[in-house]
Amino acid sequence: MSQYDPKRVARLPLALILLALSCSLAAAEPRYAFDVEAGPLETVLAEIAGTAGVAIVFEADVSGAETSAVRGRYSLEDALEQALSETGLQYRRSGEGRIVIEAGDGSSDAAFRLPLTVEASRELADGPVEGYRASRTATATRTDTAISNIPASVQVIGQQQIREQEKRNLSEVLSSVSGVSSGEGSTLIESRENVVARGFTNRSVYYDGFRVSAIPSADLAGIERVEVLKGPASILFGQVEPGGVVNLVPGRAGPRDETEIRASGGEFSERRLTGELNQASESGRRALRADLAIEDSGSFRDRVDVERGLIRPSARIEIGDSATLEAGLVGYREERTFDEGVSFTADGAPPGDVSTYLGGPDLAGSDFEWDGARLGFEYEPARNWRFNAGVFHQRFRHEWEAFRPQGDPGESPLDRGQLAVLTGRSLNDVPSRPVSDDELFRFYDDARLEVDTTEVRSELVHERFLAGLDHTLLLGVDYRREERRIDEVRGVDLIDDETGEFLPQKINILDPEYDAPVPTQFVASGFLDGSQEEYGVLLQDQATIGERWHLLAGLRYDRVDQRAVSDRAQDRLQAEITSGGTFSRFDDSDDAFSGRFGALYRLFDSLAVYASYSESFAATGVKESGDSDELLEPTEGEQIEFGLKAEPLGDRLSATLSVYRIDRTNVPIADPQDRTRFINGGEQRSEGVELDLAGEPLPGWQVQAAGSFIDAEVRDSSTLDRGTPLRNVPDYTVSIASRYRFSEWPLPGLEISGHLVRVAERPGDDEASFELPAYTTFSLFVGRDWKIGDQTVTARLGVKNLWDETHYLASNSRASVVPGPPRSVVGTLGVQF
Repeated sequence: MSQYDPKRVARLPLALILLALSCSLAAAEPRYAFDVEAGPLETVLAEIAGTAGVAIVFEADVSGAETSAVRGRYSLEDALEQALSETGLQYRRSGEGRIVIEAGDGSSDAAFRLPLTVEASRELADGPVEGYRASRTATATRTDTAISNIPASVQVIGQQQIREQEKRNLSEVLSSVSGVSSGEGSTLIESRENVVARGFTNRSVYYDGFRVSAIPSADLAGIERVEVLKGPASILFGQVEPGGVVNLVPGRAGPRDETEIRASGGEFSERRLTGELNQASESGRRALRADLAIEDSGSFRDRVDVERGLIRPSARIEIGDSATLEAGLVGYREERTFDEGVSFTADGAPPGDVSTYLGGPDLAGSDFEWDGARLGFEYEPARNWRFNAGVFHQRFRHEWEAFRPQGDPGESPLDRGQLAVLTGRSLNDVPSRPVSDDELFRFYDDARLEVDTTEVRSELVHERFLAGLDHTLLLGVDYRREERRIDEVRGVDLIDDETGEFLPQKINILDPEYDAPVPTQFVASGFLDGSQEEYGVLLQDQATIGERWHLLAGLRYDRVDQRAVSDRAQDRLQAEITSGGTFSRFDDSDDAFSGRFGALYRLFDSLAVYASYSESFAATGVKESGDSDELLEPTEGEQIEFGLKAEPLGDRLSATLSVYRIDRTNVPIADPQDRTRFINGGEQRSEGVELDLAGEPLPGWQVQAAGSFIDAEVRDSSTLDRGTPLRNVPDYTVSIASRYRFSEWPLPGLEISGHLVRVAERPGDDEASFELPAYTTFSLFVGRDWKIGDQTVTARLGVKNLWDETHYLASNSRASVVPGPPRSVVGTLGVQF
């Protein structure tokens, strides 16, 4: 079935005009207005660097060298060429933002020693973040772009902030970003890390721009930055939900020799060791890096523990002066107790103890493996041309054996008639109320999930300044194939064959006992074997008009082919109840056009306004009603956003204020004629206001603040009332993180940091039948670095949730709510050499 909709394309006339214009033009690196007098080479290069926002480090004596004036609008490269044109020198790029000035042909008699190194202090889109404020990103455009010039809301959390605040997981990191949280309630159930952004759940995170759709928890060891692009992003990533994307950017092998080891620990038997090793050749043109992590920890949850290990080696090689090859591997292992949280009571009240475990501690639990291989290539065949290509192959394996909740406390997921069908008993022999209000019906689940994914991303970027406009034209071609298989056995002992007594698998949510035997009567077993192929082509233009206007436009075409054969346990269970067939297959295709257009106008050097329109789509994988083997149409998202971007203290502080509305349509809903099947027709809307601020307002004082107001609700549904709020979406959130470093006596070098988080009430299920209560947490940390010879020793100590606030992070249902940790002491000791 086709998703081509002329009306959707017609909404982007201005974007199409810009794209058509860009096909005959091209784009360039940022151009600067230089006005540098002729004089000593050292002075001229210093002024060029100051204008372009880079720093120059002289590794040789250049006294006595003179050069000509540089005046006009040029890129940094053009300005350097002009300054060096009469010196007998030339320059080349050398990774990590470095430019090396070296002797050219016939310049051996130069009056000063070489090399002369020009090293950019300007932040790189995939490099470290200095302090709490990031200035550049590639997630929002697939090019290295200043965040202040992008007509969209983009937030970045760097490794420094992650370490200073002892953040151990993605949920803690995202608590610093407005309108975004980790949907942890589905982590183990869906076998993937979920993110709730602007009211909508995106069931994937991204690793260096590649989709990771089956990882239950993301280890942050070696992650350089966590970037969040808010709003629909199909123009860049293909099928994705409209709230936004989270991209984990790993650290790169760099031109330095450095080793770092960190040991962390805390309450609840937390023990963790991480390491980073980076080695480079003398020229810096070849480098190796390895990140490692080992953890063996308990939990504030009774009978719950986790063991995990990570290794992430990578290499970078510069090939000549115009090409770079990068390669990397990732290996991750995790064994943990299968835990789906606590259960609220039948009347929606929180449980008495957040440590209560409701699973099967004697079962095998959860065993997860993630292996990946990544290869990247960048080539600059000529000035203003750049080609990038990358491939990432991933393999996931997730096995689990557990008792899992089915239904809500006090409710049987099966009525008496369904129980009679499944047990072969007469209706009179089936109890009318198998569980009490304090009991939770469970089923036994033994499953194995395997996912193999290969993804290829490539882009050709052409740059030129023409007719007063800077253009950056990007042509991208993407391909992704995913093969997924699930083998599953579900069972529950319903009735004792000898006594006729009803024996459901159930547990008391207030006073659990863990002696339930593994069932001998298996209700169903089955499998799903499927594949999905995605093809995408995108065209994007970034244009700058004069000093004030920054335009961004793009159009993308995607095709998704899905094939699957299913005889899954839940399908079989429903089929046996309804006396239908148990075998299902589909082979279907969808295609879609997605667009984006934005404009940013700089009112002053420190203040800009922007507006944008963007679209998204996501294949549902849900079959249509009736006997059709076709799938429902993909869900679609549209966003209109207006905002302000301010830098009131120059490059020391930045803020983004955004107002948006997102409409999500074609949401699968139950067919009114047959509630066991689905049709398109659901609509949801999210409207909100967000504020994010980060920087260093005073020397030594880093601050990051975020706040959001969100109104996310159902607009149309066959099962839910109009106006029903969306699950796990709070009305408002507030986050304030701050760090101060003392520079003078009596505490030179001491750092004190804190993080305050406030989250409002949220619906706990799709029907909004109960709420997760609001909460406020505050965490406090102190730390210091010591220089001992060539080594730097770091020590940090902190108290998380200082007020010991009972709180809940997310929910799947009344029977599966993820509690947040109570007060705990954590610490880290590290050495760098």
